[in-house]
Order: sequence, then structure tokens, then C-alpha cells
Amino acid sequence: MQVHPTTHQRVLLWLKIDFNGPIPEYRPDLGPCWVWTGCVDRDGYGQHKIRPRQYKAHQVVYEVVYACSKLPGYQYDHLCRVHRCVNPTHLEPVTPKENSERSAPATKLLCKRGHPFDYWNGKNRYCRACNAEHHRRYRSQSIAS
Repeated sequence: MQVHPTTHQRVLLWLKIDFNGPIPEYRPDLGPCWVWTGCVDRDGYGQHKIRPRQYKAHQVVYEVVYACSKLPGYQYDHLCRVHRCVNPTHLEPVTPKENSERSAPATKLLCKRGHPFDYWNGKNRYCRACNAEHHRRYRSQSIAS
């Protein structure tokens, strides 16, 4: 579904962007982020209202700049890892699986206790050693009560 903002909504969109944002530590080769200064959701992604719906700000900017609609079943991956960034050159359409595999938690190699992450259920990564310890504690509490 393509977003079709009116001229007024496009002006409001551009007014909510700081084009002199920081250069991302994760990928300095991308150049500066365009930081969304408007409303954000609980995950830190910018929100832009185009009546009657609320859209992700980075989706609206990407579709306005490139005059295209979002491919069904795809998400925009922030290559810079900055959720408030709406710079379309920092975004890449990818499948949800690929986006999940690229996420910061997916790139961590060790759990908080230093064990390697050796199990992934497609959404979250787990350490088998900590998971086994958790289940041992749970079973012992269940038997005790």
C-alpha cells in the first residue's frame, strides 16, 4: 500500500526532520542520519499521521523520496541502527526474517553470563546453559510447593 500524503502533509513531514543528525557509530560510511523530531512509538520509531492512519515516519519518507510503495511482506531495515533515522539511503527493504537476523540482539555472540548463544527460535536467541538452569530452578520450585 503506497502512502499518498497531500502537499500540506509533505511540508509537515519535512519540518519534523533534523537533516544534520549524528553519523552512526555502527555504519559511519552511510553519512549523517536524518533524525525524526516528531512523535515516536514505544520502540523509538518515528510516527507520522496521514489521515486517518498513523504510519512509520521512515516508511513515509522512503516512499515519498523514491515514489514507490512498500513491497508486500517486506520491512525497512535501518542500516544505521538508529530507530529515529528517516534518511532513505539508510533504509533497505528486507524480509522480516532477514531484518530479525540483522537486529542488534541477533548479532550478539554471548549471553549476559558469558555463554555462547547456541539456540535461535527464529525470533530470539538463547543460551542452552542458562535456559537449562532456568528450567532446573523452575522444576525445583514447583516440587517444593
